[in-house]
Parts: sequence; C-alpha cells; structure tokens
Amino acid sequence: MPHRPRASSRPEVWIALAFFFTVPAAAQTVNDPGLQVQVVASGLSQPTTMAFIGDRDILVLQKANGQVRRIVGGVLQSAPVLDVAVDSASERGLLGIALDPDFAVNGRVFLYYTESSTGADTTGSPAPLANRVYSYTWNGTSLVSPNLVLNLPVLSGPNHNGGVLTFGKDGALYVVIGDL
Repeated sequence: MPHRPRASSRPEVWIALAFFFTVPAAAQTVNDPGLQVQVVASGLSQPTTMAFIGDRDILVLQKANGQVRRIVGGVLQSAPVLDVAVDSASERGLLGIALDPDFAVNGRVFLYYTESSTGADTTGSPAPLANRVYSYTWNGTSLVSPNLVLNLPVLSGPNHNGGVLTFGKDGALYVVIGDL
C-alpha cells in the first residue's frame, strides 16, 4: 500500500507557520562609512532612472510627464532634451533608458515608455497605444530622430509594465517587459 504524506495536525506547527508568514520583513541598515547620500540636483518630477552620457552629464527620465531631463555638473538644465506623450497611470510612463554600446560614436539612446494614444500625457483613459521601445539620436542638446524598435501589447491593468533596458555583453538590447 503506497504511503501518502499527511498534513501536520499539530496546532503549534500551524501557529508557527502563520506567525512566520505574517511578520513583516525588515530592511537591513547599512553602516558603511564609504557610502553616502548626496543630492545631485533638485527640481525633478518623479525621476525613474538615468544614464550617464559623459563626465557629470546625466540624462534623467521623469515618469509621469514623459520628459528626459539633463543634469550637467549638478545643474538641472532649464528645458527637457525630449518630451514624449506617455500614459502614466500607476506604474506606466517613461520607464527605461539605455545607451548603445557605441554611444560615443553613434549617439544612440533607447527609451522604454507607455505611449499615450492621444498625443498628450494621460493617466489611463483613453487606453494607451502600447509599451514601446524607441531609439533616438543624441545630437549634443536633444534626442532626435525617433525610430520604433519594439511594440509591446498594452497590459489589461496599469501595473507590472517592466521598463528596464540593458545591453548584454553580446551587444544585444535586453528589455524587461513585466507581465503579459
């Protein structure tokens, strides 16, 4: 006769398991004197990620308004280098940036965002066009010449849209797309 495992009937096991799964996790404190927090620039609105295009020259994405902002030497430049129409409901918006491995030569920058269907920034209604990856060319002051690289389906809900872009050692662009 085959042996079938049984769930434990010991109440203390169930109480211990219930306690284990209900205790909130605590973040660890890092006590490293070599690490410090330093404000580089202020005046940004919902920054999500950044890419360094030179020494003390940073492109920063603003999730909700679809703007790519530039910080040079710690100073936020007055005008965005790009402004795209995004749907920023919940976790949607301007989410990812990656520089081409040959950026110094070709100036190519890749962006991942939830594109609005109206041509203006929206927050969920009407439904967005898609989550998309575009390439742009950096001309020294602006991101120009958009080229659609990848068109992804819009998720039924506004969460788990991914957005991370990175280049692998093989030179390929990898895109984290979230739930499908």
